[in-house]
Amino acid sequence: MPDPAQAEPEADTLDDDAALLDFVATRDMACPACGYNLRMLSKPVCPECGLPLKLTVGSDEPYKRAWAIALTANAMVAGIGAIFLLIALGGGYPPEPGEDLAFIWFYGPMLWIPAPVILLRLRKKFCGINPRAQNVVAGLSILWFVLIGLLLLAGIG
Repeated sequence: MPDPAQAEPEADTLDDDAALLDFVATRDMACPACGYNLRMLSKPVCPECGLPLKLTVGSDEPYKRAWAIALTANAMVAGIGAIFLLIALGGGYPPEPGEDLAFIWFYGPMLWIPAPVILLRLRKKFCGINPRAQNVVAGLSILWFVLIGLLLLAGIG
């Protein structure tokens, strides 16, 4: 006896394609990959970039993995900066400006203290930019955290 779940996807796919074409017939909708206007689409494929399209239900807020990574990395650098600020304010011995590497690893993270607050305030704007740009910002944030860690190790060693 044939499995009904295997026999129906073709009919469901046709219904899904028809629903997509009906949805974009009167709306200005951008292709998620290239931004091409899909109004009056005749096939469920972007005519500009060839991306297969489907109509889905999604969140009105984009996926936030890159934002979470950027926030976490920047918060860790800011935390290091806050600790160094407390050391400096508490009368600790900060490096002299002539000690280039020590000067950078001690004061650099202090400049980063506002970064997590700025990212929190700009969350919706950040999540609205191109996902590739989000990933670049997240990658640069991780790189900055690793650089600060290496400078700390070099300064301590």
